[in-house]
Amino acid sequence: MGYRTFWLFAWLLASGSLLAQGQDSTTFERNLQVISTLIAGGFDNANQSYFDFRTGSENTHRRLHVDVGSIAAPQVGEHVFVAATKHIQHGATG
Repeated sequence: MGYRTFWLFAWLLASGSLLAQGQDSTTFERNLQVISTLIAGGFDNANQSYFDFRTGSENTHRRLHVDVGSIAAPQVGEHVFVAATKHIQHGATG
């Protein structure tokens, strides 16, 4: 192995540990943080319902809108979400 090759491998091995970032939380805590951020909001199956109706599908889906939000409920747990659902007639905008 040549002199340059040796130093290239040495640098590659060292750079991984030199550039590594410390983790101050567990994988579960990070996943919970991401999920908690992404789950809050409104969800709607308007496209699915529209194309079922347009194509005359036998297995149609009613249009459904779901609003998800976090609530403070320490007696239940630290991360609590509530979901409100609303069925919408075909052709309605919301």
